[in-house]
Amino acid sequence: MLMGVARRAFRIVIGKLLMRLCTVRHVKRLAVLLIRVPVVLAATPEISAAAQVAETQLRPAVELELRWHADQEHPALADVADLAVDRDGGMYVLHPQAMVISIFDSNGTDIRTIDLRAVARGEFAGPTRLGIRHDSLWVLDPGLSRITWLSSDATWQRPITVRTAWRDSVGTGNSLGGPLAGGFFYGAPTIMNPVLARGLVRKVPILRMDESGMVVDTLLWLDVAPHHTAAMELGPNGEFGYVSQPIRDLTLVRASPSGDHLVVADRRPATDVHANVFTVWRVGMDGDTLAEVAVPYVPTPLTEEYLDALILPRFARPDPFAARVDEAKYRSAIWKPKYLPPLEDLVVGIDGSIWLGLVRTVLSAHSEREWVVLSPGLNQQYRVMLPAELAVMQASIRNVWGILPDSLGVPRVRRYGWSLLQDDV
Repeated sequence: MLMGVARRAFRIVIGKLLMRLCTVRHVKRLAVLLIRVPVVLAATPEISAAAQVAETQLRPAVELELRWHADQEHPALADVADLAVDRDGGMYVLHPQAMVISIFDSNGTDIRTIDLRAVARGEFAGPTRLGIRHDSLWVLDPGLSRITWLSSDATWQRPITVRTAWRDSVGTGNSLGGPLAGGFFYGAPTIMNPVLARGLVRKVPILRMDESGMVVDTLLWLDVAPHHTAAMELGPNGEFGYVSQPIRDLTLVRASPSGDHLVVADRRPATDVHANVFTVWRVGMDGDTLAEVAVPYVPTPLTEEYLDALILPRFARPDPFAARVDEAKYRSAIWKPKYLPPLEDLVVGIDGSIWLGLVRTVLSAHSEREWVVLSPGLNQQYRVMLPAELAVMQASIRNVWGILPDSLGVPRVRRYGWSLLQDDV
């Protein structure tokens, strides 16, 4: 009996509440609520958490520095192309001219050197990148379209050549990006400059390939535009050719340390000062988007002073480029957007953290670059100021490793560190 009375009372209360909601004003509020609720429920924890920006700016300190001297005894060691870091903080530094890998422990102590020519019997042309997967090293030689796997002590090696498996009227084969999980690799078709400059290709696939170089599937498509290559008349005799763009907005793609997903960053410049976000997302091995993050930034207008800082040093050097290219024609041919692209670099850390190097607002010898750092779980965001000339090679949520040239242009390997305000990242 009492339960029946309670039910009737509950229905009356609910009925009166619904009657009050049925005004125009409350109906609008209810409609907004109903629209918003499914969005929140559909968003993954990674997506919704990553949108919460923590404006914590960190000032890192130099923890370690490795130096090489361009002397007569070991001049090639002064050429550093890349470095990798293992789980214990050990560093592997690639010297492409000397064809060696220098190995250091986390304290900077020189452990040993791997001679790539001895290991691979001279089967290297120009190694440019290296990385670590589990307990193995991999070295990328793009000239040979080859990745060579080495044990960390160089006692064995397994060269894998990803052959050209894609060719038609607009491409010259697949360029190799790096290894993925399961013995696969990722890369993209190499588009010829005349095709790109004329706008004949507007999208390029990021491909997953097996060891034979055969394409297994397409992971994603990237937009390309004619302004990605500058076509112009070269020299006084009317020779026609293509020159590199000083400002670029090609989408950045990097593989995770485990190779089970790609991190993609869209760096197309804003068309309006109010369009102040760029997008970073993760793509799985089936091509699905695993998470997506909108990162806020302040658009930087392209000024003549900024353009001069990019262009004038190229013509101040006595090199073949300055000798054969007319500066006025070059300025006319290159791409000049209203706003600069938001990003200059993307690094996926050894712990899965995502490092986003924002565009420099000032181009000078002692300027700084701001980096936005997303934690592996995409639930924190920090901003780190680093020297603008530092080429960040490896990173984690608490450290960053990079190459910084000294006043003579000789590279130094630096490790920066700091303490986070929270440990639950």
